Amino acid sequence: MAPTTALRYVHLLNTSYQLVRVEPYAVNRTKGAEVDLVIETPGRLIPVEVKGRPRLHVSDARHLKTFMRDYRDEAPAGVVIYASRETYWLTDGVLAVPWDRVA
Repeated sequence: MAPTTALRYVHLLNTSYQLVRVEPYAVNRTKGAEVDLVIETPGRLIPVEVKGRPRLHVSDARHLKTFMRDYRDEAPAGVVIYASRETYWLTDGVLAVPWDRVA
């Protein structure tokens, strides 16, 4: 996804309290894959993982990728919120966002 798309996802997360219902519990909608929460908007799901460490690994996106595969029409991208400063694409379709960008 292009950088502009990344900024749109950050903006959506920043304004999610106005736009969506957030389910603040672990969600297991897929076979064996659990994500921390899902932001639901009309016709779109954004799976989110929250990590308390400053470094991420591609494996941190595995449950998001499973969710995105199982809900490909509604969940084109996922987000990992983590304890650092850089916003970047952790893997194709999974955006890593610092805590302070969504707080």
